This record gives sequence, structure tokens and C-alpha cells, in this order.
Amino acid sequence: MLSFSIYFTTKSLGMVMRILVAGVGHLGSQVAMMSAMLLAPSRIILYDIKDLRGDILDLRHACYGLGIATEITGRLSPVDYAIIAAGRPRTPESDGSKAEFYLGNLNTVRAVIRSLLKEGAIKRTTTLIILTNPVLRITEAIRAEMPGREVHNPEEHLLRIRKGRELGMEIVRTKGYTNFGAAVSCVHLLQELERRRRPPRSGAKRRRISGR
Repeated sequence: MLSFSIYFTTKSLGMVMRILVAGVGHLGSQVAMMSAMLLAPSRIILYDIKDLRGDILDLRHACYGLGIATEITGRLSPVDYAIIAAGRPRTPESDGSKAEFYLGNLNTVRAVIRSLLKEGAIKRTTTLIILTNPVLRITEAIRAEMPGREVHNPEEHLLRIRKGRELGMEIVRTKGYTNFGAAVSCVHLLQELERRRRPPRSGAKRRRISGR
């Protein structure tokens, strides 16, 4: 039976941590919700080509119901983490090894990054997190194009919660898409990056959430 533990310091609740989620579909919306619940950042910005008014209102209501003070907005402003989940979803017909699928999603990610740079949401110290498939190839390409920029993906964390097995396509074949495991792995990565960026002060209390 799978079990996991999520740790964060009490100081991290309501912390000045600003997250942007680009691509608010099945995965992006789940990432936004789990980030609000488990990280309680000061701000979450939703970004997409579609009308996001309903998504923003829905997430605001969810946060209010859970007593989370995170600001949910569609207004662009500088962020600490830009999470990119935009692009075509992976399917059995267009798996990540096909050149057309890879190049199409890579160009989508490039366009999103250009737009966010132009609007000032991505600053010099913003960390990019790639969730768009094929995630390893796109991460590698963006790192090569943006030397000196921190560019990550949560694949290591995803494989850990899947016990080292690549289950993505198996889930897609039966469900049509993946979102829960990938969203949890993204939150784990955010926690790891935050610990590196802002180590907890000595004496800060730690709270633990366990699941099975």
C-alpha cells in the first residue's frame, strides 16, 4: 500500500511564495488546488488562452471553504515559480516519442514562456517547472535555450510515488488523462525547491500530513 508524508514548517503557511500555473486543464487546475491546500502560497496566478473567470472563482470559493488565505487571480505579476502545463495531452495515438507531438508541445511551451517574459511574470529568479509532455525532452530543450535559468520537472517525484513504474500511458488508456499523481509530484518538487531557497529557521515547528 502506498504511503506518503508531506512536511512543511508552520512558517510556510501564508508564506510569500507566488506561483503561476499556465495551462488550466485537468492537470493545471489540480496543481493549483493542491498547491493552495498544501503550500498556502501568498498568490496563485492562473494563465490560459481560455476564459478563466469561472476557474478563478471556483478556486477562490474552495480556498475560502478551507480557510486558505491565498490570493487567486488572473492578473499577471512577477512570480517565484512558473508551472507550465499547457499543450496537447498525451494519448495512445500521439505518444511522447513522436516528433510532431514533441515539436508541437515544445513550441507551445516556448510561446507561453515568451508571453510571460514579455508581461513581466517571469523574472530573473523565477524557476520554471515543466509538466507538458514529453516532459523530459521539453525540459532538456528549454534548459538548453535558457542557460542559467532553473528549469525542473517533477518526473523523479512522480516515479517515486508510482514505485518506479512508468504508469502514465496505462492511466491514460483507461481514464483518458492523468492529473492526481502528477499534481502531487509537482507539489513535492515545489516543497523541495522551497527548502533549498528558504531553509527553515531553527526551532520552526514542523507539521506532517500522512496519507495511504
